[in-house]
Amino acid sequence: WGEKTKSSSMPLPDHIFTSGQVGFDYMSGAGYPEDRLFVCGGLRYDDLRKKSHLISSKKELRYQYNISNKKKLFFVATTPIIYETIAMLSSLYQALEDQEKDFTEFYIVIKHHPNTRYMQDYRNKTNEIIDSWRKIVTHEIIWDSINVHEYIKMSDVIITSGGTIPLEAMIIGVASILYSAKLNFNHNPLQNYPNSALFVNDNKSMSSAIKKVVNNELKIGFKNNWVKP
Repeated sequence: WGEKTKSSSMPLPDHIFTSGQVGFDYMSGAGYPEDRLFVCGGLRYDDLRKKSHLISSKKELRYQYNISNKKKLFFVATTPIIYETIAMLSSLYQALEDQEKDFTEFYIVIKHHPNTRYMQDYRNKTNEIIDSWRKIVTHEIIWDSINVHEYIKMSDVIITSGGTIPLEAMIIGVASILYSAKLNFNHNPLQNYPNSALFVNDNKSMSSAIKKVVNNELKIGFKNNWVKP
């Protein structure tokens, strides 16, 4: 920073806005003046907060997408981390089997992360798990772009292992199940907020969480737990 005006130095901005403490700490550790760093929330969430009430109702969206309102809809958002996604899907399917319910009651939407479209190893390994279950439970497999907010709104729960979808689900008013294997680094932004979602890390805890969804026992506190900065 002290030599930023030299022609041999990489151009640096006068101020940096970061959406989390990790970015702040990284830039501070690199020598950036802390009075030039500002932590703020993701700007896209502010717009969602203001307009979330304009999203059609769950019932209307189910009708629009031709999905029965009687089904439990699980919206699964994957990450490009193969072993993590495989573990999450395996745990989910085992949990559904543990419920001893008629599988026709379930509807699973799997939204693959956009970066995985051309990851052949990812496709092969996820398809290996999903294909056998597609014969048992109704699935919708999505690789293309969709209106994520509408899918969140018509879901009974969001299941993911990372990313920001749980934050969007919180604003919209849908609970999330966050999967993290016990020995893995958790890259979910809600990891330090245990009251914001159901956190699971193995088949047993996943089964317990799915049971709450199936039996309509999710805590209301998981929904709309959003505070304006």
